[in-house]
Amino acid sequence: MPRLTLLAAVLAAAAVPAAAAAQARGGVEGRVVDPAGRPLSAAEVSVGRWRAITDADGAWRITHLESGVYQIAVRRLGYRSSRQDVEVEPGRTIRVTFTLEPVPFTLDSLVVSAPPSSISTTDADEISLLPSTLDPRQLIALTPGARPDQIWGGASDQANSYSLDGTAINHPGLGGAPLLPSPSWIETLEVRGLGAGADVGDAQGGLVEVVTLRGRNVIEGALRTSFESERLNGTNLVPGEIGSELASRREVDGQVRGPLVHHRLHFALFGHVIRQEERVLNYLPSTGGVFVARPPSFAEERGLAKLSWKPDDRDLVGGSLMGRHQNGDHVDQTGYEAAAATARLRQWNLTGNLTWQRSWSPLSALTVRLGGFVAREWHDPYNGSATPGIELWTPVNPPSYQNTTFSTAAYPSSVGLTAAWTGRGRLVGLDHEVKLGAEYTVGGWFYERRRNAGMTWRPLRVSGFDPAIPATWVYLNAIPTGWGGDVTINSNVRNGALFVQEQIGILPWLRFNPGFRYGWWGTSAPQAGARDSPRCGTRPS
Repeated sequence: MPRLTLLAAVLAAAAVPAAAAAQARGGVEGRVVDPAGRPLSAAEVSVGRWRAITDADGAWRITHLESGVYQIAVRRLGYRSSRQDVEVEPGRTIRVTFTLEPVPFTLDSLVVSAPPSSISTTDADEISLLPSTLDPRQLIALTPGARPDQIWGGASDQANSYSLDGTAINHPGLGGAPLLPSPSWIETLEVRGLGAGADVGDAQGGLVEVVTLRGRNVIEGALRTSFESERLNGTNLVPGEIGSELASRREVDGQVRGPLVHHRLHFALFGHVIRQEERVLNYLPSTGGVFVARPPSFAEERGLAKLSWKPDDRDLVGGSLMGRHQNGDHVDQTGYEAAAATARLRQWNLTGNLTWQRSWSPLSALTVRLGGFVAREWHDPYNGSATPGIELWTPVNPPSYQNTTFSTAAYPSSVGLTAAWTGRGRLVGLDHEVKLGAEYTVGGWFYERRRNAGMTWRPLRVSGFDPAIPATWVYLNAIPTGWGGDVTINSNVRNGALFVQEQIGILPWLRFNPGFRYGWWGTSAPQAGARDSPRCGTRPS
């Protein structure tokens, strides 16, 4: 009997902390509604690592949370995501109601987790947890099934379509994106592969949609600085390899966002300053050292300004302007060039957009967007365009001296206007979302390459050769030379299209996406054409 009494006392003592721990936990619950107060089902609510999906009444509940401050994030397709900080107290359940505004012109709330997925979305919270990256394209590399310039299906960078805050930023001559924001400015980065809807034209590969952070009703900001040095890292370059690697990098990145007029006018400002140097293996026997003496170096400044204005409950006006300026010294190196035979880089980019949205109800909205970009890039010689370069006559990797062989200039630009109406509703028991729209884009691509001095000395590799003494270049009373290679491309293109795209919710996890697009185009050359493009697909949702 005494043993039973002792056992009961031990069990009671063990139960007290467990009961106290249970009482020390709290929870959060609430509803998700639209601006008219109607419940929104199938919205995803996340509190830290816990997830919940709203029911038909828009209700959700997450319990058994340790006491502390949590951020609640709510997402739903077709609506602007929302976040709010709450403090969970022991033994209490906090109630929170979220009102989501319809934003049919973005897909920043879409998250698909069914493997294998043709859509992957990374948001700002997830980006902050990822390994540090210097290039936003590297975020694509962290997407399953994708690489920075290659997305599902083996599509290359030229075949993919890029958009920034809803505006297409595809290079009209080379494809790809000439300018993307710094990783810390990104709110969501969505990668879609395996085909595109009819509202996206001429994307034979995947889609990369970038949405930058915006101002909210609270003042918030961040300041980040970092540096990297080859003294802290080993080298991955292998003797005989043509390439470069980061030697040092110093950067300062800052942002501030908030309201100018609460609930009406919001702003966001971003800035990024970068100083970077690279390492290149040295293959010139006349110069010493494992790496080139004057490596490539870059000085870059980036900036982004955003403004959003909500004059009334129906209208939303937004605009943004992003720019980059970059100078580079001794670029385009392979390790076979003397410092004088390298190039000086100068470039700048500007991209911007202006968007107006009219929402008659959560089920009907019109979006009109004007946006585009312009860029300029020059690769200049250090000794002027009147001085010829010197390239030894070798089958591959000719050592170069005195001046770079070519000077280049590139001027891509594009501007487009898009208007689209989006409607939602139920028909024969199925959820439907229809987008009707039109777009018109004008683009230009100018590229020029000129051989400096109109010719290049091509002496043979002979004993006693000295690039500073022309008499050592002679072989059999002659000095070989190189001519030609000049290129000029000056093209302009015009594209227009009408499209209709529908999404039909067959099952809670399956959508059917029929669409039709009719497009036409013309160029500065006497060429033009038109084609229709029916599209159809299914995907898990």
